[in-house]
This record gives sequence, structure tokens and C-alpha cells, in this order.
Amino acid sequence: MRYPAMRWALFLALLLLLLYAAFESKRRQRIIPPKQPLANTSLEFVKTLGALYYSHHNNLNLAQKMSAQLLEHVRTNLNLNTSVLDEAFIHRLARKSNHPQEEVEKLIRTIDHIRLANSLSDEELKSFYKSVYHFYKN
Repeated sequence: MRYPAMRWALFLALLLLLLYAAFESKRRQRIIPPKQPLANTSLEFVKTLGALYYSHHNNLNLAQKMSAQLLEHVRTNLNLNTSVLDEAFIHRLARKSNHPQEEVEKLIRTIDHIRLANSLSDEELKSFYKSVYHFYKN
């Protein structure tokens, strides 16, 4: 301590050590990458429900859920009242969705059949799924 340069070096080293301890003692946290929100589209919902119900072979319940989802799609996107599925509704739906009236009529008649049925075969379910999928795609 008798040499001034050595004393300054010691004080400077202690000061730097204190500054290092003060700034590096803060808790460091890694950067969390942003996570994309899950997509929740109607078609993905129908596919997920379809896989679930198809694995249990509850075809009628699956078809009822698919028809309810289709009618909800018609209500929200095409602004049509789906409480009565008559000829006027079929005509309005065909006009608004730009689908042939025969195709829309077949789809609505299938929905009526599903509402009244006690059971549904695998072939009927596949046919209904294809027509609903075609309606969504076009």
C-alpha cells in the first residue's frame, strides 16, 4: 500500500469486481419464443369429431354432429334461417352457395333422413361426408 500506483490498481480492481457482481447478479431468463395460436376452423373441427366418432362406430351421432355443423356454417356464412328445411330453403341455399339445386336438394334430403333415422351404415356415412366436404370445398 505504500506505492500509489499499486494502491490505485487495487482500488480499481475492487471497484470493477463490485460493479461486475452488481450487474451480473441479476437473474437471467432465457427468451421464450412466440407460440402460434391453434387454428380452430370448422372443417378441422368436423374432421376431429369424425375421427373420434368413426373410431367408436357411432355413425348416427357423427352424422348428426356433421349436419349440425353444416347448418351452423350455412347460418353464419350465408345468413340463412335453417329452422325449416323446405323447398324455398333449398332454392335460397342453392342460389347463395352457387351449387346446383339438385346437389343441394340431395344434401338437405340426406340431413332430413339422418334426423329421422335410427341407425346409419358406414357407406351412408361416407357418402354424406363426401357431399358435405364437397359443399365446403366449393
